[in-house]
This record gives sequence, structure tokens and C-alpha cells, in this order.
Amino acid sequence: MFFGETSINLDAKGRLAIPIRYRDAIQEACGGELVLTYSAFDHGALYLYPREMWEEVRDKVMSLSTF
Repeated sequence: MFFGETSINLDAKGRLAIPIRYRDAIQEACGGELVLTYSAFDHGALYLYPREMWEEVRDKVMSLSTF
């Protein structure tokens, strides 16, 4: 698992490239299955989760009361 901040530029088509130093670790940890999302509370921040971890986060958020 990675924690921290990394600045990544988007290309002309709006794509981002995973830095080479992370690619092998990501492939090994989660088979390359990732979910990219953002937080309404962290301006400009994107979060990249392994799919299984994202499903856990999503389920917790969906179970919260809307009131």
C-alpha cells in the first residue's frame, strides 16, 4: 500500500500515467485492478484504490445516514 502525495500530469487526452516505480507493485498487489476517485473534502485530490479496498470503502460510505 502506498501513502503520500505525488504530482502527476495528464496528457493531451486527459490520461494519467502511473509512475514506473509503482507499476510492478500495483500489479503484484491487486492485479492492476484500480479505482480512481476524488474526495469532495480534499480540493483537487484524487485517490487510487485497489478494487477490493474501494469496494469496502464504498460499502461503508453507502451505509452512512444521509441525515
